[in-house]
Amino acid sequence: MRQTMNVIVLFTFALTLALSGSASANRDVALGYANAVIKDQVNIWLCPSTLIRYPDMMLGEIDASNGFYQGGVQFGVGDQVFGVFFDKLERDYLYLPDLVNGDTLAMKQKIDLFAARDFGEAVLGFQFSLAGASQSSEANVNGVTQKPETSVSELGLRLGLSYQENFDGFFGFKNVSWTDKDADGKDITQPDGFSIISFGGRYWLDMSESIALVPYFSLGFTGQGYEKKNLSVGQNLKGEKISETDFVLGLGTNIKPNDKLLVVTNIGMDLHPWSLERTYRDSSNTSDGSWSAFPYFGIGMETALNSWLTMRLGFTKSWESESWEPANPTAGNPKTYEGYTDEEFLLGAAIDYKNLTLDMLLNPSLLLNGPYILTGKNSQNMATSVKVTYSW
Repeated sequence: MRQTMNVIVLFTFALTLALSGSASANRDVALGYANAVIKDQVNIWLCPSTLIRYPDMMLGEIDASNGFYQGGVQFGVGDQVFGVFFDKLERDYLYLPDLVNGDTLAMKQKIDLFAARDFGEAVLGFQFSLAGASQSSEANVNGVTQKPETSVSELGLRLGLSYQENFDGFFGFKNVSWTDKDADGKDITQPDGFSIISFGGRYWLDMSESIALVPYFSLGFTGQGYEKKNLSVGQNLKGEKISETDFVLGLGTNIKPNDKLLVVTNIGMDLHPWSLERTYRDSSNTSDGSWSAFPYFGIGMETALNSWLTMRLGFTKSWESESWEPANPTAGNPKTYEGYTDEEFLLGAAIDYKNLTLDMLLNPSLLLNGPYILTGKNSQNMATSVKVTYSW
């Protein structure tokens, strides 16, 4: 059961990314994962209508794990802004079919198309995403043509509305489908409902010229599952289906006493109940559980040291808990609870040179060990992620 819980927890993380727009950046992370409570280019992945605020730039992102994994361009035409992005990040779900060679089929080829239009006080925007992978082969065995085929695709649509630069709201939908056929062209597995629906918003409440409150929320519903069409001898599990709800409610503050200093705080809760149903040859059972961060807290500071260098510090802490029940609970195997805390210290920097900006998420151990060339202590990568932006 613990292995199943690991899968659930990993998917919880994946769902959180989905609700927040499925993109990583550096400034918002260094400020304590503050995407929902700051105004930044990364907001386009949360609410596409904010694209209108960031025309005419090229962007690329590199990290220590994936190398160069995302690139794109945003350009303005009159009262409209368009964007095109490509990335090679893998998508993973509760179940995906295997390729012909036995490896798990991972969706790596992804394109995102953005558009936003200014209608005066209101701005409308959308994001259309497509990811997929496929593999097929053909062989002649004893005069019989065999065509095993596997393909998977993800389609997503996210709509955004911004009003008077104070309100940003979104509605998103994703659907996953696949083809999984054996050498005889018969289905091996089929999807059993694979979709994610989410919506949410935030409001910028100006308390004074230097202080703003930012309440926000999001709500997501996920259903995904698979069904095996033909069980071999010894197989009993026919399929699995998981249903999840994710509710996020929080409040952020932006405190800007002058043009060179910004302090951001973010406190909230994330509640995530789930239900997993397994179907066997002659029976089925359901196990329920939940994961929550109640509360979570983040604080970040950004200061411009001079015209070309900006430093950022961030700290986050969350009080998390899990509960789950076994597929067949008994008096001696009741529902299980776990609680723990998670803390993270974050460090970032931005270097500006004319129209070029290098936005880096730094390795916090640099503060303790210093650069290797001076101290001889190994801090691994100086920057774990770099976002490059060229504006015109």
